[in-house]
Amino acid sequence: IPRGTNIVITDASSAAVENPPSEMAREVLRLIRDAFRRDGSVLIPVDGFTRGIELLVMLDRLFAEEGLTYPLVFASPKAKQMTSRLRSMPEFVAEGVFTDDTAFPRIKMAHSTDEVDAIEGVKCIVAHTQHFDDGLGAALLPAFLKDPKSCVLLPQKPPQGTNAWPLYDAVSQGKSLKG
Repeated sequence: IPRGTNIVITDASSAAVENPPSEMAREVLRLIRDAFRRDGSVLIPVDGFTRGIELLVMLDRLFAEEGLTYPLVFASPKAKQMTSRLRSMPEFVAEGVFTDDTAFPRIKMAHSTDEVDAIEGVKCIVAHTQHFDDGLGAALLPAFLKDPKSCVLLPQKPPQGTNAWPLYDAVSQGKSLKG
């Protein structure tokens, strides 16, 4: 793991969409805000499309409450296609996810690393990739590991043998990842 890398492991499963946001959700927001203050971006892998949307809805609500205007990005090759499926899911309709005919008006959808890179400035990226083994998250991870200002949030303990495991293992053993 390169020196200067910021890795945080959190049990984001307890940061589900709820009113009011849980302490875990507030802690996740604090970590994201800390990265933004360092002029760094945040990368969060999620294991499924629905879980990614739940996390984005929670973050969108927290960003709005806190007045944060940084971009929230959902990085998935099928992000736009999948959001149309949400119109049939009552939990997302009830959350006010849809404004007019637009799903997630404040959340940017990116189908490729080029589209993620085209979004200027620091950003919070929720990437559809289970443990950085494939997908856009795996493609974005190397740049995040090289950037001491940015942060990678692991929502759960990854299995051994995955690309996320060395990150988790280093942090859990108390190894310093900073310069």
